[in-house]
Amino acid sequence: MRSRRRLTWVIFAVCILAVLEGLGWVTWRALSLERREREARAAASFEQSIRLALWRMESEITPIIAAESARPYFHYIPFYPAERAYTKMFQQVRPNEVLVPSPLLEGSGRFIRLHFQLDENGGLSSPQAPTGNQRDLAEAQYLDSEYIVLAGQLLGDVERILRPDQGIAKDVSGSTPQAQAGQVWQVEDSEFRARERAAQTAQTMNLNEQQRRNRPAGRADDQVAESSPAPSVAAPPLSPPLSPPMPPPTAAAPARSQTESAVTKKENFAADQSPPPSWLKQYQEAGFQDSTNRVEQGPFEANWYANPATGEEELLLVRSVTIDGRTVRQGLWIDWPDLRSQLIDACDDLLPGAALAPTSGPVNEAGELRLASIPVRLLPGPMPAPAMAGITPTQVTLALTWAAVLGAIIAIGIVLRKAMELSERRGRFVSAVTHELRTPLTTFCLYTEMLADGMVADDASRRHYLSTLKSESGRLARIVQNVLDYAGIGGQANRHLPAMTAISLGQLIERCRPALEQCAAKAGMQLEVDVTGGTDANIRVDPQTIERILLNLVENAGKYASEAVDRRIHVVAGVEKSKGKHSASIRVIDHGPGVPKSERRKIFRAFHRAEREVQGAKSGLGLGLALAQELARDMKGRLLLNPARTDGAEFILHLPVDT
Repeated sequence: MRSRRRLTWVIFAVCILAVLEGLGWVTWRALSLERREREARAAASFEQSIRLALWRMESEITPIIAAESARPYFHYIPFYPAERAYTKMFQQVRPNEVLVPSPLLEGSGRFIRLHFQLDENGGLSSPQAPTGNQRDLAEAQYLDSEYIVLAGQLLGDVERILRPDQGIAKDVSGSTPQAQAGQVWQVEDSEFRARERAAQTAQTMNLNEQQRRNRPAGRADDQVAESSPAPSVAAPPLSPPLSPPMPPPTAAAPARSQTESAVTKKENFAADQSPPPSWLKQYQEAGFQDSTNRVEQGPFEANWYANPATGEEELLLVRSVTIDGRTVRQGLWIDWPDLRSQLIDACDDLLPGAALAPTSGPVNEAGELRLASIPVRLLPGPMPAPAMAGITPTQVTLALTWAAVLGAIIAIGIVLRKAMELSERRGRFVSAVTHELRTPLTTFCLYTEMLADGMVADDASRRHYLSTLKSESGRLARIVQNVLDYAGIGGQANRHLPAMTAISLGQLIERCRPALEQCAAKAGMQLEVDVTGGTDANIRVDPQTIERILLNLVENAGKYASEAVDRRIHVVAGVEKSKGKHSASIRVIDHGPGVPKSERRKIFRAFHRAEREVQGAKSGLGLGLALAQELARDMKGRLLLNPARTDGAEFILHLPVDT
């Protein structure tokens, strides 16, 4: 029986483990997929933030580069002629031409430290750092000397950056095609220099001719030459362009009025509309034709250059400009620390830990987040951890599934246990009934047959046999009655309860006393009744049911404590107060071996027979205590075992007091 029960539980445990393992794998898989989905969403959001950050940075840089790309090439000289063709801005200044200040004269704007230009002869200049007469005019009407000095220092820094070895400017960012396109070099052009000298000679001759026409009579040529104006002059800031200053007045020739100057301008303008003079012919013969050529401005190309003074990388944007066959390089020195701060601040809400670093690799280098306009790569920082979304539907579904599966396992376990207990109970019932009925029936049949056949001759033996038959018939009747009573326990709702009457505790004990003494005497025990107090307390019970409960307890005491040294059975009655309520208690105490701890929770089960019962070969169905407990419940009482008793068994019957 026990091996079969153990095998059943082993099979049940294996099934539970298989179900839990499968459910655990499904749970792990579902949570893993949910975590991966959450990480994928976080990665997609991070990539979107990176793309948006790159777009914001490009939005900050593109207007700057676009504005500089659209800037005319002649803005890179401090003063330029206003009424000259677009393609002839770099030619020598002619007499009486109107000069206009460059917009870059007073500053480069934010993020740009300096504008600079490198001509084909290797000369480096800047519109913020004019030289010669243009510097005098700029200091007189536009800028202060400190600004020009600072711009000159910056121009010197550019010189050292572009020419770290005092040779041709080299790109320190690498030998990539983009870097090679941004290099500047020195061009030796003897033909151009010859033309330049011829143009200067022609201009000098023209100036001498004009001075001869305008000088007073008797003025020496050398005096006119000494007082002749410079070939390049400038106009005041943001005012109408002015003509080059005239020679200073002398004693022989008083200063001209403004009206006379205006008339002179008109005459000069009219003279320009006349056939070309001799100086213009010489100018054209020197190689400068009066044809209009296209100006070709290349795009700005950004490259990194090493600053030998600080050891840091400097960002320069350089473009190539070709005018009338002449090629110059124009560039911007970017204030990279300021621009970097602006770019990082623009995406601080998207990428709090972002940084920018110079780069010189190809634009399509794998895994590099690079800006399209300048060679800078974005370091977005670590991707933020995916945020927990709280309780998700997947987690709720898994929790409900686990609860349902565990509930089903518990329910199946309870049902299986009850089924096994029922099966064992039925087995014990059949075994007990078979054993208990076989003995009295065998004795009853044997003695009846002997008496009927006249095999018992003397009267003494006949009376003994008849007495045995009477005892066995009573025993058989009690077995049948117990089985019938137990069969009625399952239907308590429809079971007929005995009528209860009010009786005092003392009267109840005295009424049950004779039957209890007779039961103890049959077992060879001595009954002692003690009513400690509260004999007048009224209780509403059925006296016959109480007597049956006490008889069962006394019978068990006589059965299991018959071999004890102290062969007394104590019946103690009284009134107790528990939790503010009074109740009548009847205790049945013996001095036998007591109830083992392992059997205390099972002793009130039907058909349960403890090990001590088997060892002692005590007869019975194992229904006595189960029936007694149910009968006590019918009386609205309780039948308990006192676990604190160590020198025997003590059962306590609690009955409510009728107030």
